[in-house]
Amino acid sequence: MNLSIDQQKITSFLYKESRLLDEHKYVEWEKLWDDDNTLYWIPAGLEGSDPEKDVQFIYDNRHRLSTRVKKYLTGMHYAQDPESRTQHYLSNIDIINCLEDIISIEGSLLVIECRMGQMNFWPGKVSYKLKKVDQDYKIVEKKFQLINSDDPIPTLGFIV
Repeated sequence: MNLSIDQQKITSFLYKESRLLDEHKYVEWEKLWDDDNTLYWIPAGLEGSDPEKDVQFIYDNRHRLSTRVKKYLTGMHYAQDPESRTQHYLSNIDIINCLEDIISIEGSLLVIECRMGQMNFWPGKVSYKLKKVDQDYKIVEKKFQLINSDDPIPTLGFIV
């Protein structure tokens, strides 16, 4: 694998994911996910919390992720009326491991949310597992470990 070429393609793919979220293009965003065995995870505790034992903000498989997007698109998502405006800042992208067709990536993520005159900042560590599919990638797993995940969180309604 040529890491310099793959690093650029991977970075572009991840930036695209962020852009689609910021533009509220959730149908296109959902297409970035693999159809099988996916995990979208935002822990409600410090690094190392056990999703089988501990409460999670989000712990979605592929079906639940699809349901979340469909609900959002109905316009009946009252936690987002009016809808938040967001800006995702993804940095320090590092390829950690590449086994077979699964690539493990870590980075830093800052999501700035503006809603009803209030700004919220959501910084943390993000990790991805991407699956190589033809000449592109699919998200198999995304985990966003908020820095303040063990503190009370007012709302994460903007998170699809």
